[in-house]
Amino acid sequence: MQHYVFKMFQVTAMVRNGYKKYSRKPDAVPYSVDDYIDIISHVAGKKLNPMSVNSKVKWEPKAFKGQIFKRGDEADILVPQVKTDARPHGVTECEQRFAVIKEACHTLLNVENTFVDQLSAHVTRVVTSGPSVVLNDVPSIIQDEYLGEIAAMELLFPFSKRDEYITKIKNKQTTTLKIAQRYKIPEKKVINTLSDGIHPALKAHRGVWMDEMDNHIAGMPVPSVDMPPRSDC
Repeated sequence: MQHYVFKMFQVTAMVRNGYKKYSRKPDAVPYSVDDYIDIISHVAGKKLNPMSVNSKVKWEPKAFKGQIFKRGDEADILVPQVKTDARPHGVTECEQRFAVIKEACHTLLNVENTFVDQLSAHVTRVVTSGPSVVLNDVPSIIQDEYLGEIAAMELLFPFSKRDEYITKIKNKQTTTLKIAQRYKIPEKKVINTLSDGIHPALKAHRGVWMDEMDNHIAGMPVPSVDMPPRSDC
């Protein structure tokens, strides 16, 4: 499972790098879900089709947070509709954005990654040298879902931004709600991601893993995302 966590960091880093080259406004927040879907589709080799549940469906928060249905070279991402006065059974835009990316990330976690596979022995040594980063207390039955959520946050609220915001929260310069509104992600996910139980562990291990990999790849091509021209140019 540690190898799986490392792979999650790798593929999300690939997508982030692809986003910087592909998006018209790579530094603007909130980040574009549409651009991410284009890039993830390309990386995974599977066309992803986000769609919301029919407005007549009553969405129950604890029962349905998104599903993905694969069919050949395509996959439909089914998420709750955004609630309005006319459609009270739905989710906020922030929750819908998160659900779309989380489900898309499940395709990333299952895609073949030759680069990581070539480093298998090295990666195994690195990631098993310490305790589990994020999965210590997570039952195996929900580990896949949990990793999908962590991967989604890597894309919608990149790791590199988090120390700055933790400092600002401590200095009362911002709040988790303001961060959630800025990045258009659920506040509860911001709180969890920046918590003492998650962020310090990721910070301690994530950097070591990535630095170890970078120092080990002399002569090997670092994976990148070469996107085809935009269809809306």
